[in-house]
Amino acid sequence: MFIIYGTKAFRKDLGYTNKVYHCNNCNNNNQQLILRNRKFFTLYWIPLIPFSSKYYVSCPVCGAGYEIRKADAMSSMAQIVDVQAQPQVQAQIQDRANTTYLNGSPIDTSNSGNM
Repeated sequence: MFIIYGTKAFRKDLGYTNKVYHCNNCNNNNQQLILRNRKFFTLYWIPLIPFSSKYYVSCPVCGAGYEIRKADAMSSMAQIVDVQAQPQVQAQIQDRANTTYLNGSPIDTSNSGNM
């Protein structure tokens, strides 16, 4: 019986920075893309144990980027997370989740007038 093991990297787009930066490669001014690259130990091609995690900032126009610390990545996204954590935003999301839609339009599911 063979034991097949190895490593595999997964990339996740975490969002954009909350500030506009200048790219030295393509000379564009725009928000940079924040990426997380995690490496996993795999057994029979199944990712089991994460053993490395690196964060990058990348220009969305040309793709050039560089590695940053985790704290810098999280702080540049802090404004986005704070907006999503506001109670009124959460209430609106919950109201939309409880609404029934038919062909893209909300419908009234109460039984008022139907008797």
